[in-house]
Amino acid sequence: MLYKKTTCTSCNKDFDEAYEKCPFCLADRQGNNGLKYQNRLAWFPILHQLLFFLIGLFGLMVFNVLFEVIFLPLYETNISRFTILVNFLSYILLFIALLLIFCLNRKFRYFFSHFLDWRSYVAGIAVCGLIYGLTVLYNILLSLGYNVTDGLNQQTSVNMIQNYPTMSFFMIVLLGPICEEITYRLGLFTLLSRVNRYLAYTVTILVFSLIHFKFNASNLLNELANLPNYLIAGFFLTLVYEKFGISASFIAHIANNLLSFILILC
Repeated sequence: MLYKKTTCTSCNKDFDEAYEKCPFCLADRQGNNGLKYQNRLAWFPILHQLLFFLIGLFGLMVFNVLFEVIFLPLYETNISRFTILVNFLSYILLFIALLLIFCLNRKFRYFFSHFLDWRSYVAGIAVCGLIYGLTVLYNILLSLGYNVTDGLNQQTSVNMIQNYPTMSFFMIVLLGPICEEITYRLGLFTLLSRVNRYLAYTVTILVFSLIHFKFNASNLLNELANLPNYLIAGFFLTLVYEKFGISASFIAHIANNLLSFILILC
């Protein structure tokens, strides 16, 4: 069954417990706030979770193409400025689109109560440190046997941060992590958790990692060597979401990107 079920006390039919009313007889659920948390997962209705994932995954691609068509004639001699502008505006539109899905649920304000829990901040910062430590260790061990350089995604991020730090801060440190957590944790992971927890982990981590993999890179072996960095991040961001909620994964992802942002500028 593709939903976490509850039984209506009026008509005795099962339905997705993310709904505040029974979809069959429209009876109210006493004490329901519109969002159900189990293992700290936010159980939005199935359609909302699917929209989070599909809009987050494909929306960014569509917005990128749209802005490329608009701005390429204006910035064809300045590719770095063209790249940062296209990505920045695409993330703004994506953030607005995902926010609108939140508003489809009349009780979405309860979602933000997670950010009042101090444990989310402790867990988020701890996971940020863990991700950083493990990726540094992996790259040290990798360098002992292979001359690896940054992946194309990282190179692009470094170039944007160094040349356009203000726009990069909002895009890479704030908008990017928020949109990705909504897309892959709140959307994909929670949706697949309705079917199987291990399937949800596997697919979410792989998809999250592969969106950072550049298949058009000239050195695919180098891209593969950098892939475990994203696998590590994907696993621990998913784990902290499952155990401490979406606020913890927001904080972990933002803190991780902020740390990278500061280190690049320094």
